[in-house]
Amino acid sequence: MCLRVCLRVSPPADEAMSWSGEFAFFDAGALFRGETADNRLHRHATVQLTIGLSGPVTLRVGGAASVLRSGRALVVRPEVPHALQPGPRVLLALLEPQTRLARHLLGAVGPSGVSELPIALLARIDSSGPLAGALDALRAAPDADGPADARLDIALRFMAEGSGPRLVERAAEACGLSVSRLRALARARLEAPPARWLMLRRLHRASHSLASGSSLAHAALAAGFADQAHLGRSMRRVFGVTPATVAAMVRSDRARSSP
Repeated sequence: MCLRVCLRVSPPADEAMSWSGEFAFFDAGALFRGETADNRLHRHATVQLTIGLSGPVTLRVGGAASVLRSGRALVVRPEVPHALQPGPRVLLALLEPQTRLARHLLGAVGPSGVSELPIALLARIDSSGPLAGALDALRAAPDADGPADARLDIALRFMAEGSGPRLVERAAEACGLSVSRLRALARARLEAPPARWLMLRRLHRASHSLASGSSLAHAALAAGFADQAHLGRSMRRVFGVTPATVAAMVRSDRARSSP
Protein backbone atom coordinates (compact mmCIF):
# COMPACT_ATOMS: atom_id res chain seq x y z
CA MET A 1 0.00 0.00 0.00
CA CYS A 2 1.37 3.42 -0.88
CA LEU A 3 0.76 6.94 0.33
CA ARG A 4 -1.02 9.08 -2.22
CA VAL A 5 -1.33 12.83 -2.04
CA CYS A 6 -4.05 14.28 -4.25
CA LEU A 7 -4.26 17.94 -5.16
CA ARG A 8 -6.72 19.97 -7.20
CA VAL A 9 -5.19 23.10 -8.69
CA SER A 10 -6.42 26.11 -10.65
CA PRO A 11 -4.48 28.33 -13.06
CA PRO A 12 -2.92 31.51 -11.63
CA ALA A 13 -5.03 34.58 -12.37
CA ASP A 14 -2.18 36.33 -14.18
CA GLU A 15 -1.57 33.50 -16.67
CA ALA A 16 -3.74 33.31 -19.78
CA MET A 17 -2.79 29.68 -20.36
CA SER A 18 -1.39 27.31 -17.76
CA TRP A 19 -1.55 23.75 -16.54
CA SER A 20 -4.76 23.31 -14.57
CA GLY A 21 -6.24 20.20 -12.99
CA GLU A 22 -5.56 17.52 -10.39
CA PHE A 23 -2.29 15.98 -9.21
CA ALA A 24 -1.74 12.70 -7.36
CA PHE A 25 1.65 11.63 -6.03
CA PHE A 26 2.37 8.03 -5.14
CA ASP A 27 5.47 6.12 -4.08
CA ALA A 28 6.97 5.68 -7.56
CA GLY A 29 5.35 8.22 -9.80
CA ALA A 30 2.68 10.85 -10.29
CA LEU A 31 -0.63 11.39 -12.05
CA PHE A 32 -2.09 14.53 -13.59
CA ARG A 33 -5.55 15.07 -15.04
CA GLY A 34 -6.57 18.37 -16.58
CA GLU A 35 -5.71 21.04 -19.11
CA THR A 36 -2.22 21.13 -20.60
CA ALA A 37 -0.12 24.15 -21.50
CA ASP A 38 3.32 25.04 -22.81
CA ASN A 39 6.28 22.75 -22.15
CA ARG A 40 9.62 22.58 -23.90
CA LEU A 41 11.29 19.51 -25.38
CA HIS A 42 12.47 17.35 -22.48
CA ARG A 43 13.32 13.79 -21.45
CA HIS A 44 13.12 11.91 -18.18
CA ALA A 45 13.78 8.49 -16.68
CA THR A 46 10.11 7.53 -16.46
CA VAL A 47 7.60 5.64 -18.53
CA GLN A 48 5.05 8.28 -19.55
CA LEU A 49 1.45 7.45 -20.40
CA THR A 50 -0.69 10.24 -21.86
CA ILE A 51 -4.39 9.68 -22.54
CA GLY A 52 -6.59 12.20 -24.33
CA LEU A 53 -9.86 12.76 -22.45
CA SER A 54 -11.52 15.00 -25.01
CA GLY A 55 -9.70 14.05 -28.20
CA PRO A 56 -6.35 12.70 -29.43
CA VAL A 57 -3.12 13.85 -27.81
CA THR A 58 -0.12 14.97 -29.84
CA LEU A 59 3.54 14.71 -28.89
CA ARG A 60 6.52 16.29 -30.58
CA VAL A 61 9.16 13.57 -30.50
CA GLY A 62 12.91 13.77 -31.12
CA GLY A 63 15.50 16.49 -31.27
CA ALA A 64 16.28 18.74 -34.23
CA ALA A 65 14.46 16.43 -36.63
CA SER A 66 11.40 16.03 -34.44
CA VAL A 67 8.15 14.47 -35.64
CA LEU A 68 4.57 14.64 -34.40
CA ARG A 69 2.82 11.56 -33.01
CA SER A 70 -0.91 11.58 -32.25
CA GLY A 71 -3.25 9.04 -30.69
CA ARG A 72 -5.81 8.39 -27.99
CA ALA A 73 -3.23 6.98 -25.54
CA LEU A 74 0.55 7.22 -26.07
CA VAL A 75 3.35 5.50 -24.14
CA VAL A 76 6.76 7.21 -24.11
CA ARG A 77 9.80 5.11 -23.20
CA PRO A 78 12.38 6.50 -20.73
CA GLU A 79 14.86 9.06 -22.04
CA VAL A 80 12.98 9.75 -25.28
CA PRO A 81 12.95 13.53 -26.02
CA HIS A 82 9.39 14.79 -26.34
CA ALA A 83 7.01 17.68 -25.69
CA LEU A 84 3.26 17.49 -25.16
CA GLN A 85 1.38 19.78 -27.49
CA PRO A 86 -1.04 22.00 -25.51
CA GLY A 87 -4.65 21.21 -26.18
CA PRO A 88 -7.27 18.82 -24.84
CA ARG A 89 -7.71 17.50 -21.32
CA VAL A 90 -5.42 14.59 -20.57
CA LEU A 91 -4.72 11.93 -18.01
CA LEU A 92 -0.94 11.81 -17.70
CA ALA A 93 1.03 9.25 -15.69
CA LEU A 94 4.77 9.29 -14.94
CA LEU A 95 5.91 5.86 -13.73
CA GLU A 96 9.39 5.01 -12.50
CA PRO A 97 10.78 2.35 -14.85
CA GLN A 98 11.64 -0.20 -12.17
CA THR A 99 7.98 -0.66 -11.20
CA ARG A 100 5.92 -3.65 -12.27
CA LEU A 101 3.34 -1.44 -13.97
CA ALA A 102 5.94 0.46 -16.01
CA ARG A 103 7.56 -2.77 -17.18
CA HIS A 104 4.15 -4.20 -18.05
CA LEU A 105 3.31 -1.17 -20.21
CA LEU A 106 6.67 -1.33 -21.99
CA GLY A 107 6.20 -5.04 -22.60
CA ALA A 108 2.79 -4.38 -24.16
CA VAL A 109 4.01 -1.87 -26.74
CA GLY A 110 6.58 -1.98 -29.50
CA PRO A 111 10.23 -0.92 -29.32
CA SER A 112 9.50 2.53 -30.75
CA GLY A 113 10.18 5.52 -28.53
CA VAL A 114 6.48 6.41 -28.61
CA SER A 115 3.75 3.79 -29.09
CA GLU A 116 -0.03 3.55 -28.92
CA LEU A 117 -1.33 1.83 -25.78
CA PRO A 118 -3.25 -1.36 -26.68
CA ILE A 119 -7.02 -0.93 -26.45
CA ALA A 120 -7.32 -3.83 -23.99
CA LEU A 121 -5.11 -2.00 -21.48
CA LEU A 122 -6.74 1.37 -22.12
CA ALA A 123 -10.11 -0.17 -21.26
CA ARG A 124 -8.80 -1.05 -17.78
CA ILE A 125 -7.95 2.57 -16.92
CA ASP A 126 -10.55 4.55 -14.97
CA SER A 127 -10.02 8.02 -16.37
CA SER A 128 -13.19 9.57 -14.90
CA GLY A 129 -13.16 8.28 -11.30
CA PRO A 130 -10.95 9.42 -8.40
CA LEU A 131 -7.55 10.28 -9.83
CA ALA A 132 -5.51 8.35 -7.28
CA GLY A 133 -7.20 5.09 -8.34
CA ALA A 134 -7.08 5.60 -12.10
CA LEU A 135 -4.48 2.87 -12.66
CA ASP A 136 -5.49 0.49 -9.88
CA ALA A 137 -6.85 -2.14 -12.32
CA LEU A 138 -3.42 -2.31 -13.97
CA ARG A 139 -1.33 -2.52 -10.79
CA ALA A 140 -1.76 -6.29 -10.43
CA ALA A 141 -0.29 -6.87 -13.88
CA PRO A 142 2.29 -9.68 -14.05
CA ASP A 143 5.93 -8.88 -14.66
CA ALA A 144 6.52 -8.50 -18.37
CA ASP A 145 10.16 -9.58 -18.34
CA GLY A 146 10.81 -11.56 -15.20
CA PRO A 147 11.67 -10.54 -11.64
CA ALA A 148 13.70 -7.46 -10.86
CA ASP A 149 17.44 -7.68 -10.26
CA ALA A 150 18.11 -7.64 -6.49
CA ARG A 151 21.39 -5.76 -6.92
CA LEU A 152 19.70 -2.98 -8.85
CA ASP A 153 16.95 -2.84 -6.22
CA ILE A 154 19.58 -2.37 -3.51
CA ALA A 155 21.29 0.40 -5.49
CA LEU A 156 18.03 2.25 -6.18
CA ARG A 157 16.97 2.00 -2.54
CA PHE A 158 20.38 3.31 -1.45
CA MET A 159 20.11 6.31 -3.80
CA ALA A 160 16.50 7.00 -2.83
CA GLU A 161 17.36 7.11 0.87
CA GLY A 162 20.85 8.57 0.64
CA SER A 163 22.35 12.01 0.22
CA GLY A 164 25.70 13.67 -0.29
CA PRO A 165 28.35 13.41 -3.00
CA ARG A 166 29.23 10.39 -5.12
CA LEU A 167 25.86 8.80 -4.46
CA VAL A 168 25.92 6.60 -7.58
CA GLU A 169 29.42 5.38 -6.73
CA ARG A 170 28.42 4.61 -3.14
CA ALA A 171 25.30 2.84 -4.35
CA ALA A 172 27.45 0.63 -6.58
CA GLU A 173 29.59 -0.28 -3.56
CA ALA A 174 26.48 -1.03 -1.49
CA CYS A 175 25.20 -3.60 -4.02
CA GLY A 176 28.60 -5.12 -4.78
CA LEU A 177 28.96 -3.85 -8.35
CA SER A 178 31.43 -1.66 -10.14
CA VAL A 179 30.10 1.71 -11.25
CA SER A 180 30.33 0.69 -14.90
CA ARG A 181 28.42 -2.55 -14.23
CA LEU A 182 25.70 -0.69 -12.30
CA ARG A 183 25.34 1.76 -15.17
CA ALA A 184 25.06 -1.07 -17.69
CA LEU A 185 22.50 -2.87 -15.53
CA ALA A 186 20.43 0.29 -15.12
CA ARG A 187 20.45 1.01 -18.83
CA ALA A 188 19.36 -2.55 -19.60
CA ARG A 189 16.64 -2.67 -16.96
CA LEU A 190 15.51 0.96 -16.65
CA GLU A 191 16.49 2.23 -20.12
CA ALA A 192 18.19 5.11 -18.29
CA PRO A 193 21.49 5.62 -16.44
CA PRO A 194 21.38 5.65 -12.61
CA ALA A 195 22.27 9.35 -12.48
CA ARG A 196 19.16 10.19 -14.49
CA TRP A 197 17.01 8.04 -12.19
CA LEU A 198 18.53 9.83 -9.20
CA MET A 199 17.75 13.22 -10.76
CA LEU A 200 14.15 12.10 -11.22
CA ARG A 201 13.89 11.18 -7.53
CA ARG A 202 15.33 14.53 -6.47
CA LEU A 203 12.84 16.42 -8.63
CA HIS A 204 10.04 14.28 -7.20
CA ARG A 205 11.24 15.25 -3.70
CA ALA A 206 11.38 18.92 -4.65
CA SER A 207 7.83 18.74 -6.03
CA HIS A 208 6.62 17.27 -2.74
CA SER A 209 8.27 20.15 -0.89
CA LEU A 210 6.63 22.69 -3.18
CA ALA A 211 3.26 20.98 -2.66
CA SER A 212 3.65 21.40 1.10
CA GLY A 213 4.23 25.14 0.67
CA SER A 214 8.02 25.35 0.72
CA SER A 215 9.74 28.17 -1.13
CA LEU A 216 11.66 27.36 -4.30
CA ALA A 217 14.96 27.89 -2.47
CA HIS A 218 14.01 25.60 0.42
CA ALA A 219 12.64 22.92 -1.92
CA ALA A 220 15.90 22.99 -3.89
CA LEU A 221 18.08 22.48 -0.82
CA ALA A 222 15.76 19.84 0.67
CA ALA A 223 16.01 17.79 -2.53
CA GLY A 224 19.80 17.97 -2.75
CA PHE A 225 20.23 20.70 -5.37
CA ALA A 226 23.02 23.25 -5.01
CA ASP A 227 20.61 26.18 -5.18
CA GLN A 228 17.37 27.42 -6.72
CA ALA A 229 19.02 28.00 -10.10
CA HIS A 230 20.25 24.39 -10.18
CA LEU A 231 16.69 23.19 -9.48
CA GLY A 232 15.36 25.43 -12.26
CA ARG A 233 17.79 24.14 -14.87
CA SER A 234 17.11 20.53 -13.90
CA MET A 235 13.32 20.93 -13.86
CA ARG A 236 13.28 22.50 -17.33
CA ARG A 237 15.58 19.84 -18.75
CA VAL A 238 13.71 16.87 -17.26
CA PHE A 239 10.06 18.02 -17.29
CA GLY A 240 10.08 20.90 -19.76
CA VAL A 241 8.59 23.41 -17.30
CA THR A 242 9.91 25.78 -14.63
CA PRO A 243 9.76 25.15 -10.85
CA ALA A 244 7.35 28.09 -10.59
CA THR A 245 4.98 26.30 -12.97
CA VAL A 246 5.26 23.09 -10.96
CA ALA A 247 4.63 25.01 -7.72
CA ALA A 248 1.47 26.53 -9.18
CA MET A 249 0.33 23.07 -10.31
CA VAL A 250 0.82 21.24 -7.01
CA ARG A 251 -0.11 23.84 -4.38
CA SER A 252 -3.69 23.98 -3.19
CA ASP A 253 -5.65 24.76 -0.04
CA ARG A 254 -7.78 21.74 -0.91
CA ALA A 255 -4.91 19.25 -0.69
CA ARG A 256 -6.01 15.94 0.73
CA SER A 257 -4.36 12.64 1.54
CA SER A 258 -5.75 9.15 1.01
CA PRO A 259 -4.23 5.77 2.02
